[in-house]
Amino acid sequence: MTRAKYLWLLLLVPFCSHLLGNDAHGCAACVAAGKLARESENRPFYALRILYEKKGRAALPYIRKALELESNPPVQMRAAGYIAELRDTESIPQLEKILSELFKRVSFSQFGTGTVDFKKRWIVAYALGTLGAPDVAAHIWERYDGFILAKKTEVPYILSALGDPKLTEHLMGIINRCENHQLVMATLDMLSKGGNAEAIPFLKYKIAQWEARASETPGPVDVGTQVDYFVLSRKATQIIPKIEDRLQIRRRRPESREKPGTKKGESGQSYFR
Repeated sequence: MTRAKYLWLLLLVPFCSHLLGNDAHGCAACVAAGKLARESENRPFYALRILYEKKGRAALPYIRKALELESNPPVQMRAAGYIAELRDTESIPQLEKILSELFKRVSFSQFGTGTVDFKKRWIVAYALGTLGAPDVAAHIWERYDGFILAKKTEVPYILSALGDPKLTEHLMGIINRCENHQLVMATLDMLSKGGNAEAIPFLKYKIAQWEARASETPGPVDVGTQVDYFVLSRKATQIIPKIEDRLQIRRRRPESREKPGTKKGESGQSYFR
């Protein structure tokens, strides 16, 4: 079955050769896929681009088939990117099936943010977020505590790519669990990029908590979880201004005396700037 899927992609190449001079027009997800594979070394990957440039939306049947090429992640990633560009909502079940690798107890997929399979799942999550599939994030979060650590390291990125409606709440939940140093650091990064205003008081609380833990821990790292509380507190301190700037939250000015005869709020008022 897999050989047949490769063959139909390879057969398309001669018919599209006149388009080789064109530049590839793809979304960020497609560009990411391109970094993992050279077209000269991956003919189905190359053929899919040529077909998309020639036929556009008419190529959807072939693009959907390309999603099934499990042995060729770059092709799946490029197909997912094209599906997102074309807003093909009929492909949502196929995309969800790929992301369901996270739920399987036995899987041939590799897990962890350093793997090609993670990059594939991240791009698929981006496509689902673009197409509008909010329930997927909820399903992932429901199963989060049952995941092995390698799967958990993917979750902050995947929830963010999905456009999780409860992203801030879920990221704060991961940080509160504090199971692994790198996982918390990655989650703080995602909170910096996608967290809402609720993240700010939460982070201020965590900074105080982590600073207290750092003073109690005899060494730089907690032996049980390999968590460096001092580093986490510094990281959280750095990202609060980033969240404020992104949300355009004005910082509080020092209070000044109100001039006589002015109404509250006209002058002398402490504002957020």
